[in-house]
Amino acid sequence: MSFKQRVSHALADGQLRIALDRTTERFTSKRVAGLASLPDADAVRDCARSIRLHTLSRLDEYLEQFEANVTSVGGQVHWASDAQEANEIVLDLARSRSVKRVVKSKSMVSEE
Repeated sequence: MSFKQRVSHALADGQLRIALDRTTERFTSKRVAGLASLPDADAVRDCARSIRLHTLSRLDEYLEQFEANVTSVGGQVHWASDAQEANEIVLDLARSRSVKRVVKSKSMVSEE
């Protein structure tokens, strides 16, 4: 089964959608409770900040690695130089495939 076929199959699975919604809600509440239970949540946040800064300093390498991983399983990565180009890519893809439904996930495209 190709990547596109697996995605289509997953999107059509109503039970999977419900399970993912429940999992997301549970994850959020457990995260809040977990942070509240830490004796030094600030140290954890500082560590996370350090990891984030490291990742951003090597973002080009990590994006290339991401692209290699996506293409290795049949996906395609589209590169955009700015928000307008990203929106155009998304719209062109949707129009070229006569898309009737879009599933939004947290992404930089949705923030633009």
